[in-house]
Amino acid sequence: MAQAAAKLASPTPFSGFPPETFEFYAALAQAQDKAWFEAHRADYMAHVIEPAQAFIEALGDRLQTVRPAVGYSPNHTGRGSFKKIHTDQRFNKGRDPFKTYAQMIFWEGPLKTKKENSCFIVTLAPGKVSLGAGLKYMESATLKEYRRQAGDERRGAQLRAAVEGARSAGCRVGDAHYKRVPRGFDPDHDNADLLRHNALYAWVDAAPPPAEVHGPGFVDWCVDGFEAMNPVHDWCVDVLQAVAEGG
Repeated sequence: MAQAAAKLASPTPFSGFPPETFEFYAALAQAQDKAWFEAHRADYMAHVIEPAQAFIEALGDRLQTVRPAVGYSPNHTGRGSFKKIHTDQRFNKGRDPFKTYAQMIFWEGPLKTKKENSCFIVTLAPGKVSLGAGLKYMESATLKEYRRQAGDERRGAQLRAAVEGARSAGCRVGDAHYKRVPRGFDPDHDNADLLRHNALYAWVDAAPPPAEVHGPGFVDWCVDGFEAMNPVHDWCVDVLQAVAEGG
């Protein structure tokens, strides 16, 4: 995927997320009310969006020193790295109207939309910070290519090594969605568990949040955390490239 279109540069360097970031989401989780949100929109902009935009610029720049094709944008309306705060209620009218976490993504891959590509993900929620990397969504062509490569002797071995490396570093790996190995694959295949996935990502939770989240060192903390996940992300990017090239 091409680098993000016009990036909206943050006016100030990243100096950390203040405690008010987490306090805002804790209060929002209790309220889940549009009137409450509008009354606290200034807090949202000052304590969530402003530090998030600076963080996206800082971490995006760092990630590009290792993976130059990573895309990012501080746009906070859903078109950039910051996932919009309003939930999509079109297909589930019972959902709460607001997300109770801040999530920022940094994508890499040749497919059209951000969510179809492999992403590095940073999530802030009351009492927890999470890091993740990989494919949290696979449309049909990607899933087909994922299975083909996971079932291949060479690429399958690379996948197992990436997953085992992430797990040995304390990460969890998801998402085993299906109960059975797909048709056409040996149920006793070395990658039988991975062939049941409809997504592939590694993640780790830090609860309570690390002290670094409140200072500029949080960028380094995230980069260090992504190191063990990078082979999973890299394997996913290769799958996406094969999809873009027609398999």
